[in-house]
Amino acid sequence: MKSRIIISVSLKTVFFMILLAAFLAPTIAAPPHQDQVFMSNLTDLRWVDYSPTHYDPNAGVVPTDADIKDDLKVLYDAGFQGIVTYGSSGVLAHIPSIARQVGLKAVIMGIWAPDDTTEVANAVQAAPDVDGYVVGNEGISAGRYTFSVLEKVVNDLRAKTGKPVTTTEIISLYESKPELIQLGDWVFANAHPYWQQIWDPREAVTWTEDAFNKLQAQAGNKLVVLKEVGLPSASNPALNEYQQAEYYDRLRETSVHFVYFEAFDQTWKHEDNNGEDSGPHWGLFQSDRTPKTIANYITMGHPPIYVYADGGAPQNHFVPEGWMGCTTGIDIDENDETNPHLGASAIRVTYKPDPKCNDKFGGIYWWNPPGGNWCSVPGGFDLSGWTMITFLARGDLGGETAEFKVGGLKTDKGGEMRFNDQAINHWYPKTD
Repeated sequence: MKSRIIISVSLKTVFFMILLAAFLAPTIAAPPHQDQVFMSNLTDLRWVDYSPTHYDPNAGVVPTDADIKDDLKVLYDAGFQGIVTYGSSGVLAHIPSIARQVGLKAVIMGIWAPDDTTEVANAVQAAPDVDGYVVGNEGISAGRYTFSVLEKVVNDLRAKTGKPVTTTEIISLYESKPELIQLGDWVFANAHPYWQQIWDPREAVTWTEDAFNKLQAQAGNKLVVLKEVGLPSASNPALNEYQQAEYYDRLRETSVHFVYFEAFDQTWKHEDNNGEDSGPHWGLFQSDRTPKTIANYITMGHPPIYVYADGGAPQNHFVPEGWMGCTTGIDIDENDETNPHLGASAIRVTYKPDPKCNDKFGGIYWWNPPGGNWCSVPGGFDLSGWTMITFLARGDLGGETAEFKVGGLKTDKGGEMRFNDQAINHWYPKTD
C-alpha cells in the first residue's frame, strides 16, 4: 500500500520538489574524497611558486602561452609536481590548462586582487584544471584589501567551484588575526627568515621550523603549509646560490610542509631590506631558465657542502685551526689568487721543516665550529647523506708529497670519527 502511494505522486509535485532543491542548493559540492586527495597532495607532492618568465606587469610585458609552456616544462623536468600561481588576469588564466598539458599533477591558482571581478571570474572559469585556490597574497598586511572583501570572495569561490580555498598572509599576522586560520580550508602562510635578518642556512631552517610549529599549534587540526619560504641567492654578501641550496636541503629533512619560493628570478621585482634589493633573486632558476644549484637536487641527492670554495666565501663550512706536528714550519694562505684552478682563489700551504722540531711533519685539521679546540666545543654537521669528498691539489716545485684524510677527531664524550683506511698519499707534480 505504501508503494502505491509513492507511485501516485503527481509529476507537478515532483517538478516542484526538484525546483525547490535547485533554489535551496545552488552550490557545487565537492565529493568528500576530492578534498582528501587534495590535502594529501599538499604534503606529498613537490610544489613550487610560479610566476612566468618574459613577464613584467609594471611595464605591461606579458608572456605568451608558448613561454608559459616552456617554463612549466623546465619545472616538470626538474621534478616538480605541483605549482602555485599568483594571479588569474589575462594570460595568467591559461596557466592551469597548460600545466595539465605539460604533465603537472596539481595546480593551486592564485587571485591577486580579490576585488577584481574579472580576475575572479577567470579563476572560476579555469576550475576544471584547478585543484585549489589561494585568494590574495599579503594583501591585508599591505593594505590592498580588507578582510571582509577577502572573506566574501573566499566563500563565493568555494561555493561556485566546490574546490578548497584559502588565503596567504605573512606568518606573524595569523597570531593577531586568528580569523585568517578559520577562513581557509588549509593555512598557507609566508615565512621568510631573510626578513628577520637571518642569512645562515642552518639558523634560517631553525627559525622556519619554529615558526611552522608555532602556527601549526595555533591551527590545531587544520593543515599548515608554508606557501613561501627560502633565501635569495644574492643581495647580501652572506648569501649565494649555495647558501640557498643548503637551506632547502636541510629544510626538507624536517617535518615542515612547504612550497619552494620561487621558480624563476623575477627581474622586475624590487624589495628593500636595509638597502639590499632581494626582489630579483629568489628563483631556483635564473630569469633565462638557467638552473641555480638547488634546481639540480630537487628529486635526489644533496647540493655540495664546501670545506672551502673561495677565500672568505659564506659557503665555507670548516676552518684550518687544528695545527699538528712541526707547526712552526707551516705557512698557510687561504686567499691565494695567483693561479686558482677554479673560482677566485685557492689555499696555498707551504711547509719548511724546522730543525728545532722533534716532529718531522706538519699537518692541519679543518674543523667546525671556529674555535672548536679539538672537539671541546659542540659543532660540526650531519653529513650522513654525503658519500664523497673531492678536491684539487698540485705542487709548486714538483716532488711534493701530501696526505689527505677525513675524520680522526675524538670528542671528550667518547665519540669518534675514525680515519678512512684509504687515505690519499700522493706525489704532486710541478705547477703549470
